[in-house]
Amino acid sequence: IARRVGKPRDLQRQLQEARDKGVKGGDTAYMQKVLELVAALSVHDRQTRGHSERVRVFADLLADEMKLAPSERARLRWASLLHDIGKLVVPATILSKPAKLTNVEFDAIKRHPEEGARLIGPLSTWLGEWADAVPQHHERFDGRGDPRGLAGNQTRLAGRTGAVADAEGVMHGVGPDGNAR
Repeated sequence: IARRVGKPRDLQRQLQEARDKGVKGGDTAYMQKVLELVAALSVHDRQTRGHSERVRVFADLLADEMKLAPSERARLRWASLLHDIGKLVVPATILSKPAKLTNVEFDAIKRHPEEGARLIGPLSTWLGEWADAVPQHHERFDGRGDPRGLAGNQTRLAGRTGAVADAEGVMHGVGPDGNAR
């Protein structure tokens, strides 16, 4: 069901439709920036790109269940695509390392939510509260998450939604054999 809800092509189609209508700046410029960042992530780490697309699909399903307004759903959709964008600053050799990570390597990966927040800074106003899905998607309700150890309602709705969609994206991702789970 999740894979049929939408595809990245749908987001690109929305951008093209806006351009075809002569819409310039505003939403169109922001959507273009998101797609550029996602393309950069795809080049940097293809596996993360596929994961980000799955997370976007699960976030869309959650938005439906939460009965979010269309504008809120759209912002969550874009933020979900960007949730792991901070991995752009993590060396690809670490992201794809088949062996156990060193403490230094693991610390680099644990910083990706904060790095992502920095990278999407110019998009934060446009994404609104849903921008919090980027820095907070690894926080945990019990306070033992990363990067800030936020507990309970200290994590905003966007962060909690991002965390659930991220977990689903991992569980329904690609296994070590390269096949979908």
